[in-house]
Amino acid sequence: MRGIFKKIQHPLSVLLIERRLPYSVRNYLQNTIYRPSLERALHRVHNSKEFTCEINSNTELHLVTCKRDLLMAILAVKSLLRFVNMSVVFHGDESLDKDDMELIQRHIKNAKVYSIEDADKIAKETSEQIFELRKNIGELFQLDQKFEKQKKAWALKVLDFHLLSSAPKVIVLDSDTLFFKPPTQIIEWTRSSTTENFYAIPVNPNLKIDQQSYSAIFPNASFLSRFNGGLFGFNKNMITLESVIDIIETLKVNRDYPVYGDECIWRLVFAHTKTVELSFDEYPLIGSKESFNLYKSKDAVKYMHFLLKHRQGVYAKSIDQVVDEINAQTT
Repeated sequence: MRGIFKKIQHPLSVLLIERRLPYSVRNYLQNTIYRPSLERALHRVHNSKEFTCEINSNTELHLVTCKRDLLMAILAVKSLLRFVNMSVVFHGDESLDKDDMELIQRHIKNAKVYSIEDADKIAKETSEQIFELRKNIGELFQLDQKFEKQKKAWALKVLDFHLLSSAPKVIVLDSDTLFFKPPTQIIEWTRSSTTENFYAIPVNPNLKIDQQSYSAIFPNASFLSRFNGGLFGFNKNMITLESVIDIIETLKVNRDYPVYGDECIWRLVFAHTKTVELSFDEYPLIGSKESFNLYKSKDAVKYMHFLLKHRQGVYAKSIDQVVDEINAQTT
């Protein structure tokens, strides 16, 4: 009886004292109210205007995606291509099938799409060392077994952007992102001869190691306390495949260094070269309805990275806005 009372008492204390709904109730409401609206908005991508990307441009846009996030990824690419054209490369995980690849190429003509089998073959043909290293990168990620699928996808984001690119410059984008206005700084970067590399940032520091310990392992690296792997660009002459491999090898012998995904590795890669941060006010990471409302009203915002997905409905509204703008575009 006491156990039953405790189970009832906790939700009541959350509701009456903390004045919020219990997580289980909030989660149920979010799934019931907002997930269908997200699915409806994403379905509109099927009928959105098709794009033709460039072939062999000096900059390539790269995304790793899966079947679940495919429509998000297609729209993310379209949202950028309407402002600046470039070559596009999709990297599929184990879930992406032939129909998915055909859908990508129908919506974004001339896009290259690599299946996981394609990527494995290219890695093995490049070198046995790279093939084995790439296969075992996931072991560096200090996460439990429930993240096994994510770890496999994140591992593809470490070496494959080099292995599957032919342009001298590479822009990496996450699927849950949208561009709302011309990203002037990025457009200029694609057209210039700059040797700097750029990356987006979260609003607060997200490096989980103190500077002294960090510098003991990477004495020649700058201390990048904020780094977001949802959007970054690099020049392959400045960030080489060999430099990425060096970071991985160093992490293999320094297992105390916190690595939770590909973002942690790319932070270290960028810390060893000339870099520039993208302004958070222009390229924000959105994790709540409050932050969405704050930044959506700002004229400076060019892009958003949505951590919300279906929650609170803001991503679905943004999808509708971008699809409407793309379909209304005459050129």
